[in-house]
Amino acid sequence: MTSNAFQGAFGGVDDAFVARLNTTGTSTSTNTSTASYLGGAGKDIGTSIALDSLLNEYVTGETFSGNFPKASPLGGGGSLSGSSDAFVTELGPNTSLLSMPDPTPPKALPAAGVRNPVASPSPVGVGSPATFTYYIYNTGDPVAGVIFTDKLTQNATTSASASQGSCGPAVTTGTLTCVLGTVNTSTMTSTSLNFAAKVTVTVTAPNTVLQGANSVGNSAEISSPGGIGSTISNTVVLNDFSISTSLLSKSSTIASGDSVNYSVLVTPTGAGFPESVSISCGAGLPAGARCSFPPPLGATISSMSSGPQSRTVAISTTARVTTTGSLLRHDVGYATWLPILGVGLIGAGITRKRRVLLGTFFAMVLGIALLQAGCSSSSNTSTTNGTPAGTYTVTVNATSGSATRTTAVQFTVQ
Repeated sequence: MTSNAFQGAFGGVDDAFVARLNTTGTSTSTNTSTASYLGGAGKDIGTSIALDSLLNEYVTGETFSGNFPKASPLGGGGSLSGSSDAFVTELGPNTSLLSMPDPTPPKALPAAGVRNPVASPSPVGVGSPATFTYYIYNTGDPVAGVIFTDKLTQNATTSASASQGSCGPAVTTGTLTCVLGTVNTSTMTSTSLNFAAKVTVTVTAPNTVLQGANSVGNSAEISSPGGIGSTISNTVVLNDFSISTSLLSKSSTIASGDSVNYSVLVTPTGAGFPESVSISCGAGLPAGARCSFPPPLGATISSMSSGPQSRTVAISTTARVTTTGSLLRHDVGYATWLPILGVGLIGAGITRKRRVLLGTFFAMVLGIALLQAGCSSSSNTSTTNGTPAGTYTVTVNATSGSATRTTAVQFTVQ
């Protein structure tokens, strides 16, 4: 018989026996299989055995023992009705050794004596994900029908993934359930205890810092047909960040075609900010202007774990150029003057007096044509391209995860 047998001693003349062979867990220090006597002072014979989906064993046979071991017998089945009776015994798995302990037990993998769940990172930045990894250990029989229930401690998008089974869709309130199914016995050696299953819960931190402890928390429990385990929890510190600007150029008033530079400072709250932050220009850029972040630093801050970080933003404008339209009109009105001018040319071979008269007439006609072109309002047009003169306010954004912090810069184009 094994040390974890439910009846470790021989009962009498003959006993039935029950053996549960665990083929899912391995151990060099603990027997994860079970072998046990089943009988009283008389002769007891086992004839059949069956297993259900919850790993309960059903043993049938014949007993001659008045003290055959019983627990919660059926009505009238607590004693022999004659010299012998048939018996049916239900033996459930040992579920008491399935646990999700905090801290993790000695020799546990991946680490012994640490908080369970393992929370990371801490601090976490607003709008960024934090993970809570729950480790489940089982030093007893395989346990079927195990359910992991996560309890949200604040309204935040929460999802989960498990090393086995399946988890429900992401939620923002209430609970999130993972159906783990059968959790097998942990693999054990003299120096280590491996986890039997794990569940990783991902919580997206709020976009604003919470009041009070400024933390994001998570808690969960496991349950099986054998009962509900205790609830365990952990928290991470939630940090925010701010953005400010200062003028780097000599003046914020520039000519069109010039640039103006600003320093953008991103400052974490609390002790560091491990997430990356991207800086960009938002609304307010005038026509012909663009925003850039010169190398080598560019527009990305990979981490502020060591404190505030600054980047340079350059706003460049386009020089204004004015283009004037043509003085001559290209329409049918000018074509009507050509035959008249031609008449003047035909008279080139006649008398001197007539040539003088025709020359005078020709000069008058040409003057009228030029006068019409000069007086036309539609011919004196001009177009101006480039950045218009004016005072402009441009927003500058710093974004991490789903959180954005905003400030503004102002400059004048002459």
